[in-house]
Amino acid sequence: MVNSSIYIFGSFDNGYTQYPDNYAKEIYQNAFAQAKAKSQIVVHRDKELMYYGYVRKLDKSSQYIGFCVLLNSMMFSNISNLFTIFESAIAELVSRGDIIAFNDHGDIISTTSSLTDKQQEINNIITIIRNGIDGMQSYISSLPPVNYSISNTEHKVFTYSDSNDTLVNASCKYAYTYIAKDKGCDTASLSGYKGVIRKLHKEKNELSSEYNNLKNQYDKLNKQKKQYRNVIVLCLLVVLCGIGLFFLNDTLNSTQQTLSESQNDNIQKEKTIKKLNSDIIALNGNISNLESSLSSEQSKRKKAETDLNTLKNIHMEHQPLFIKSTSFNFNTGWLSFEYYGYYKKTITLGVRAFDGNYSHSNSTTFNVEKGHHASFIYLSNHLISSKRYSFELLIGNKIIGGDRH
Repeated sequence: MVNSSIYIFGSFDNGYTQYPDNYAKEIYQNAFAQAKAKSQIVVHRDKELMYYGYVRKLDKSSQYIGFCVLLNSMMFSNISNLFTIFESAIAELVSRGDIIAFNDHGDIISTTSSLTDKQQEINNIITIIRNGIDGMQSYISSLPPVNYSISNTEHKVFTYSDSNDTLVNASCKYAYTYIAKDKGCDTASLSGYKGVIRKLHKEKNELSSEYNNLKNQYDKLNKQKKQYRNVIVLCLLVVLCGIGLFFLNDTLNSTQQTLSESQNDNIQKEKTIKKLNSDIIALNGNISNLESSLSSEQSKRKKAETDLNTLKNIHMEHQPLFIKSTSFNFNTGWLSFEYYGYYKKTITLGVRAFDGNYSHSNSTTFNVEKGHHASFIYLSNHLISSKRYSFELLIGNKIIGGDRH
């Protein structure tokens, strides 16, 4: 069993992390800062201590994972076997997936941001590395004395294809020895897994692309279907709108006709109103004229009534009644008359008839009654009906009425 200390370290999402986390942290960070290759062993000699570090770049360029085996006063005489041990450890970590793993593209990425909470996984990988180191018991030899003629900061860079003797001699002679390996960094199983994953990813992408194409075609067909449906709905709407417009146009035409008739009716009514207004103006003029005439006639009537009253008063002073009409019965000899009495009075009423040659007369006491009345007075039954006579009613010598019969 080889007496050694084993470290695991890396740079993940939260920066540099290491287990165990001790004084070696600064040494590892300085040593591995110069590691440029994808897979690289860095050997650092510090007097009697030999640090065999391995750095594996992850697919994120700023991230890496590594291991370091620390020997005291001893050294490895076979560098290529160290690559095999470390690459196997990487494959084991990837298969477990707790610290690093394959992504969907088949690339190795970190699955944690710190090693402090991965104690179980770290112990398992340290055991694997220790078992590999123990298997290199025959390749371990004593460390030669330090060559103080060489600076303790000097470093040498080699590739994995350089001879093992060259690499071993340089590792114990110089402070830093870098051995780069850009090809064949993975174990056969890891390469197989990576190939399968990448193939599956490619097939997945192809299937996804085919699915997307089919989905696009489906969406396009579905969109066309919707468009056809929309076109049908739109056509139906256009037809319905056309029917609606037809009925609306018919209604509008009917309404327009009704409106036109109403307008014509309104025009006729306006003409009628204008004519009526004209007639009203004319009638108002006539009314005004009539009112003027009425006023004039009223004035005339008032004057006539005044004159009449004057004459009536004068007439009343001379006679108490007014004879309205007369008639004579030649058979009986009586003269009938209608009169208007101004007031009650008893008078001597005379009657007289003459034909130009002869005259007949009579008189009697007569009671005049106020108002409209009819009465009679006897004259003579000897008058000849074939002759025309002038009949007179008298009060004294004054004729108050009469007629020809």
